[in-house]
Amino acid sequence: MERGKRMEKHFLIACAVAVMFSSGIVFAALDYVPAPWRTDPIGQPPTTYQSWDFTTDANPTAPDVDLNPYGTAELTVTGDFFSNTVWYETLPGYPNHQGIWGYEEDIQVLLPNNPVQNPYKEVWVQITYTASNAPNIYVLPEGNELEYVFMDLVDNQDIGDGWFHAAYYAIVEPNPTFELNVIRPADCTLYVDDLIIETVCDVPEPATLAILGLGALLMRTKRS
Repeated sequence: MERGKRMEKHFLIACAVAVMFSSGIVFAALDYVPAPWRTDPIGQPPTTYQSWDFTTDANPTAPDVDLNPYGTAELTVTGDFFSNTVWYETLPGYPNHQGIWGYEEDIQVLLPNNPVQNPYKEVWVQITYTASNAPNIYVLPEGNELEYVFMDLVDNQDIGDGWFHAAYYAIVEPNPTFELNVIRPADCTLYVDDLIIETVCDVPEPATLAILGLGALLMRTKRS
């Protein structure tokens, strides 16, 4: 069983690397579970792709890889030193991870969308983190906290040395002109190494490929 899990993980990594090289773009963020609707080249309408590696303490900050035809996303880490909001060039005890945000409040990502109000959009998030609990992630359409959409945790892999790589999914109805993606610790300090957010926002009905991909991920999560 353990050998099968390792082979499955290696297969996902190989697929992600193949997509990266075919696009001609260098991706540093861990990309183990790409959005099921991802195409080559990445980030073409109606999709978006943006990732952050946190190689500096810039806050707020634009994506390190910005493939959003509708505008540039902006990421903000909220809180201050007294709420344990700290950027680490190298997190003590984890020499293999560089560029880490540790915090107890929120990471908020303002994400511009297709301005056409289609029936819905899909959001896919990948995050590499260490914490006692997986984070909670919400989508706030037009920044409205009263209409928040909770993202489902569809994959959570132990990648060793106390670190995890998770994937989240949500449908937002209708497609907003922008949203805030909020990444909130679950009653702990959350340390984030990198982040990927992908969306698709002008298809007439939920993508069949996405549904099939989610089914496979959910079954794998239940087995693990």
